[in-house]
Amino acid sequence: MSKQIKTIRALAPEDIRIGDYIAVTSMIIEIPSFLWNDCVTNDRSQPVRMPWTPWDSGEPQRVIDVCLPFVFVQGPDNRHSTLDTRRHRLARMSKRYARTALKRMAKDRKRDSKKEADAMTC
Repeated sequence: MSKQIKTIRALAPEDIRIGDYIAVTSMIIEIPSFLWNDCVTNDRSQPVRMPWTPWDSGEPQRVIDVCLPFVFVQGPDNRHSTLDTRRHRLARMSKRYARTALKRMAKDRKRDSKKEADAMTC
């Protein structure tokens, strides 16, 4: 086992390739400016853009297909979704880390679903 520390690499949208393992590091959310009571902006017609770190930031996802600005991915729960590179900041993960994390997450999900099923039968 290697003791070398791996780091993620931020990706430009045009560098995303099918088969890459990626993670969302942050995203941009837009909030209507009228909710700010003029404390952020005086232009109430434009939304306020804010960076946001999602709760699942860092979960590995595998790139299935790319049609910029959209990236079609498979997440750790084997569900598919589309990420918009205009809103999501993405980073490439090492294959070793991503595969290890996905395998362990699958075991955890299997164990949790078994516990839920056992709890339902009681």
